[in-house]
Amino acid sequence: MKQEEIILEKLGLSRRGALVILSNNELCERILNETPIDIKVFCDKYEISRHRLDTLIEKGFVSIFFNSFNQGAKKFVFEEEALSHLRHLCYDKGNQAKQIQSIVRLILVHSEKNLRETEQVVLRERLQKGKSFEDVSLELGLTRGRVMEIFDRGMRKVLHSLKYRKNLSDLVQQKITLETEINFLKSLRHTKYKTQNKTIKNSEIVKLSTKLVDVDGLSVRALNLLKAAEICTIGDLIQYDKGDMLKFRNFGTKALRELEEIVENMGFRFGTNLNEYLKKNNG
Repeated sequence: MKQEEIILEKLGLSRRGALVILSNNELCERILNETPIDIKVFCDKYEISRHRLDTLIEKGFVSIFFNSFNQGAKKFVFEEEALSHLRHLCYDKGNQAKQIQSIVRLILVHSEKNLRETEQVVLRERLQKGKSFEDVSLELGLTRGRVMEIFDRGMRKVLHSLKYRKNLSDLVQQKITLETEINFLKSLRHTKYKTQNKTIKNSEIVKLSTKLVDVDGLSVRALNLLKAAEICTIGDLIQYDKGDMLKFRNFGTKALRELEEIVENMGFRFGTNLNEYLKKNNG
């Protein structure tokens, strides 16, 4: 028998229907040495969902070829190649239920709210009771292909639920860690810190170190005047007397009144000796 006749017999095609394939010498060589099989026949034979097989094809694990470039062309894969990857993924008929049945039993109840009623039935009948797709399709009055699609969709939801639960567990752990850190920071709120070898309350440090650019109600003109005098914080500002402030270039009584109001609202006064202030506020 000629090689061309062997190829046509393996594919179940006429020469006219296989011209595209016959023009590819490398493909023909592989067909002669392996077992090509129609995709639909393969899925039915091994009870594999088309979605699962398409995923393997898209990822480049399984080769696919067509008998023409027209719509409705027959699609083929190589049986041994496809089976080897399906077994690796524990998705062949013999191992599928054994590998995932125990997992599904544990999480199916918790995933029910995410599954449609038909998906629940198919998963339970197929995985927990070990029924074939053919039996499930007869019970539900659906085609086997439709049942396989429902099964595959339900499994994706179950696996998503597992991933979600793991992520949720991680988030809970992060929340606990953050709460611990927050409680620790709160405990330091009234703790005393050392400043110039002395201790003062944290709230006082915050006020003294407040940058003038962050103070509400301070005009741009006053801020620029202070910046020119290298006065950057409230602590820097209150060390000056009012008379000293008026000696600064372009600094007038309007700007002084503006600063007086801010200083008084923060509980300070001009002409403050910081060393004495710190001693006075020691705990």
